[in-house]
Amino acid sequence: MTNPLIRTIQKKFHQTSPSIPQISLMEPTSFDEIPRIGDAILEGKTLILNLTLMSPDLVQRTLDFLSGATFTNKMVPRKISENILLYTNNSVVIKKSYASCPKPAWKKDPQNKSMLAADLSRTFKS
Repeated sequence: MTNPLIRTIQKKFHQTSPSIPQISLMEPTSFDEIPRIGDAILEGKTLILNLTLMSPDLVQRTLDFLSGATFTNKMVPRKISENILLYTNNSVVIKKSYASCPKPAWKKDPQNKSMLAADLSRTFKS
């Protein structure tokens, strides 16, 4: 049997510690799966919706169906790429950052690009 003091500490810890955000990935292949996705949006769950496995007609029908759920729950669909959407609430900020990607050497030093081309041409001539 667990000590009541330990149980109280565990309960307080779980109440004060932030929950880990979760993102669901949903990849429907038919319209029959869409009401479940609408329910997830109505529950306020953050999700990535991949519609690339559906025909263009079903994609449009799906977006029309889900627009009511997103409006009702104040969710925002954000386009990640063609037919892939991220559904989040307004409190989520998405930033596009390329700062962590190193620049290629030829962008830092334009001379390096011409030297690389010269090296490649010598390599393929021999």
